[in-house]
Amino acid sequence: MAKEAIDRFAVFSYFVLDAKARTVTVASAGYRPVDIYHPNEDRVERVQTEGIGLGIMEDSDYVSTQRGLRSDDVICLCSAGLVGTEDLRGDKFGNERLEAALRTAHRETMRVGDRPTIETTIS
Repeated sequence: MAKEAIDRFAVFSYFVLDAKARTVTVASAGYRPVDIYHPNEDRVERVQTEGIGLGIMEDSDYVSTQRGLRSDDVICLCSAGLVGTEDLRGDKFGNERLEAALRTAHRETMRVGDRPTIETTIS
């Protein structure tokens, strides 16, 4: 029987963007979900996939999922450390503030005629 050692593991996520097919395929190993902001619906879709951290169990299964995209959708991949970060008062940044930041970044970049970039998503 294999020894399960959970004192050393890694979380991991990846996504494959197919611009021609307008899809994104996402898989995760214990990582925070990927957020996709759909501005035409003013909605953030949280894409969660199955999978525990790498190295926790010897034989783990990891499942990918695919989502369709529109040309103005924004994909956000960030660590749980961002949403779990606390300010000086002890308030967490949280998913709600991340969603608000995605909305603001998209609105501000569209206002000046630019397309969203990684530099404009978190400021």
